[in-house]
Amino acid sequence: MPTSSRHLLTFVNLTTRPDKRNLSGLVYYRSKYIAMKGIIMKVIATANAPAAIGPYSQALVVGNLVLTSGQVGIDLGTGKLPEGLEAQAHQVFKNIAAILDAGNTDMSKVIKATVFIKDMNDFGKVNEIYAKYFTEPYPTRSCVEVARLPKDALIECEVIAEL
Repeated sequence: MPTSSRHLLTFVNLTTRPDKRNLSGLVYYRSKYIAMKGIIMKVIATANAPAAIGPYSQALVVGNLVLTSGQVGIDLGTGKLPEGLEAQAHQVFKNIAAILDAGNTDMSKVIKATVFIKDMNDFGKVNEIYAKYFTEPYPTRSCVEVARLPKDALIECEVIAEL
């Protein structure tokens, strides 16, 4: 039985799921820990951020890193995207902060961010808002313009943070 890092459970009880064929070394834990080919992962799921809208996790802890899925600015109170880039951007970073908190880390430990925007003309405004949620030394970052985002959002962001 593998031991885990100090941030995960001390021992992880791994078993194969009896109803599925064990393909490519995938092993399932009874709750939210899985191991694939010797890599132990913890699934992060929080009610303080929008649930995944597809077959993916809000975030995973792998080793000493938390990797989030892309987050759009869905407001938990309404279940909808707020109007405008600024409101959506602020909500994106609040959602990411909630997910990181559930993974026992925070925005100050983000080491890489990838930002997807609908219009590159919004790059300056995105930078202004981004700077309110991150501190120096700023994480490395990519920012790309995309044709379309889930739910027709104007911005999406995913991050990698250290525990």
